Amino acid sequence: VSRDWSSDVCSSDLEIYAPAKLAEIAGRIIANIERVIVGKPEQVRMAVAALFAEGHIILEDVPGVAKTMLSRALAQSAGCTFKRIQCTPDLQPEQVIGDFYQDPTTGKRDFRFGPIFSQMLLVDEINRASPQTQSALLEAMGEGAVSMDRVTYKLEKPFMVMATQNPIDQEGTFRLPEAQMDRFLFRISLGYPDEAQEREMCLRAQRQHPIDTIQPVTDGDEIVKCQRGVREIPDRKSTRLNSSHV
Repeated sequence: VSRDWSSDVCSSDLEIYAPAKLAEIAGRIIANIERVIVGKPEQVRMAVAALFAEGHIILEDVPGVAKTMLSRALAQSAGCTFKRIQCTPDLQPEQVIGDFYQDPTTGKRDFRFGPIFSQMLLVDEINRASPQTQSALLEAMGEGAVSMDRVTYKLEKPFMVMATQNPIDQEGTFRLPEAQMDRFLFRISLGYPDEAQEREMCLRAQRQHPIDTIQPVTDGDEIVKCQRGVREIPDRKSTRLNSSHV
C-alpha cells in the first residue's frame, strides 16, 4: 500500500525554471544565509547547491562552528518546514519515522508521523545514534519515502537531510556505514572563524541573534521548480558529443 502524504501539501505545477532564474533564486537564498553565517561563502554555496540538486549534506566538524545554525538558516531561507533530531544511543527508529498507535477511546489504529516528515530535517550528531536508527534514514534519503507495517508513505518535497557529526570525540559513537555515507552528496567542514569574523559575529548578535530575524526568501514549491530546472540543464560533455555527430 502506498500513500502520498505530500499530495495535499506540495502543489507545484510542471513549470521549470531557466538557469538565469535558478541563479537569481540561489543568490537570494545565499545572501539571506550569509546574514547569519559569517565568512563561509563556499560552504553556504555548497549547501544551497545540494538543495537544488535534491541531495543531502553531512556537516563534519568540531562543536561550536555553526553546523546547526547553517542548517536552520537554510531551512528558514527556503521557506520549508524544519525539524531537528538530537541523536543519542537510545534513540529508537520509531522516534525518527513514527509509529502506529491506538486511540483508547475509539479503538482506531492510526499512524503518528515522526520528525522525518518534514521538508528539512537536521539529524544532529548522527554518529551517536545506533546502526538500527541510522538505517531508518536510508529509505527516506534514497527513495523519498518511509515504509511502516506494509504501508509506504511518500515524503513531502523538497526533502533534505542535514546531518552533523563530531570527527574528534568518538566515545559512544557508531561509525556510519558506507551505504549511508553514499546517501550524502557533500561532506562539508566549516572550520573556526578568524579574529575579524568573530568580531563581526559578536556585533551581529549583540542585541538579537540573526537567525531569529531572517525571513523566507522563497518557498517549497519554488524550490521544487528549481530542482526540476537543474535536472533540465544539459551536460556540457554530452552536448559536445551530440554536436560532433551532427
